[in-house]
Amino acid sequence: MVREEHGWWGTPTYWSWVGMKQRCNNPKGISYKNYGGRGIKVCSEWEGSFGAFLQDMGEKPEGYSLDRINNDGDYTPENCRWADRFTQASNQRRTPTKSGKVGVTKHHKVDMWDVRIIRNGQLHYLGLYKDLDEAISVREAAEKELDKE
Repeated sequence: MVREEHGWWGTPTYWSWVGMKQRCNNPKGISYKNYGGRGIKVCSEWEGSFGAFLQDMGEKPEGYSLDRINNDGDYTPENCRWADRFTQASNQRRTPTKSGKVGVTKHHKVDMWDVRIIRNGQLHYLGLYKDLDEAISVREAAEKELDKE
């Protein structure tokens, strides 16, 4: 790769571009398993050109980071945006808990299921339930209701 002379080396925008490529391309990287290891790629236009990335994304705003709108999609102009930490937090890939349902966990002090959901950076506590099926049903109903908003 030919080194581009763009004057952006070392800026937050430049390091976001470098980090994106590392996550997708470096099997020895700490985050590779969650990106490149899952098949997430950087589009060919951005892979070899910081200038193309900068033209499509613009300068990184302070307090924002690079976010993929569809967490299973590649890093492309259509699937990326600069997002604040609240937007990022509500757009994370969630792994199921022992209950098999994201947001339904066994309470550590009582023998009940704790149900919560985060939308738009806001935590919604939905209660404690003795029955797992009821807890999952409450969580799914809340997802549908909050997704309407």
